[in-house]
Amino acid sequence: MTSTNAWAALLSALMLAGCAGGDEPRSNVSLATPPAAGAATAFLVNGDPAGGFGEAFMGTGGQGFILVAPSDAQPAQALYRINGGVVQRVPAGLSGAVAFDADSKTTIPVVALVRAQLAGKYSVVIDGAQNDFQIGADGAISAADSACKLAGTVAADDGVAGTLPVSFTLAGCAKSGAYHGYLMSAADYKPSTFRLVVENGTSVLDVFAYKVATP
Repeated sequence: MTSTNAWAALLSALMLAGCAGGDEPRSNVSLATPPAAGAATAFLVNGDPAGGFGEAFMGTGGQGFILVAPSDAQPAQALYRINGGVVQRVPAGLSGAVAFDADSKTTIPVVALVRAQLAGKYSVVIDGAQNDFQIGADGAISAADSACKLAGTVAADDGVAGTLPVSFTLAGCAKSGAYHGYLMSAADYKPSTFRLVVENGTSVLDVFAYKVATP
């Protein structure tokens, strides 16, 4: 190919990328069997090295997320965000299609969440150490007297039952960094108040939060 033809081919490729919306989010994993919309379900997973147990929390508009863990008694190792036809997995780099066993599907008994009603002090265990934080009636997360400091926000309801989006930073501990994910509530999570599953772009943190009684 001559230099002139090479430049023409490159220009054509760039134009096509621009028309296709090069900055738009794209899927980094293929789902052979997408989860049902408007439901919270648990099922067996095939094709994901993170594990064979999955949980899906989906809104009626096709938005939601999936958690994949080695078993139902272990923390999630992968988080899939779903927005319509776009599926993004953290951590990325998975090849091949992931399938969910429809015959194994069970319903997760989610509990409705109201952000203002979460106001209070909570405790989670991160890297074997207890860490406390507070949530305000407006969803603001602030650090308490713990080595690992949490600060961020619980967002308003985005249409996925039993869940609320959350973003926060961790500072002063081994897992320091910026995290984004979800706060979830289900009858199965008792005696904890809620479950917190977040990711920092390369790994997933999955912990249960317990309400701390205050004088």
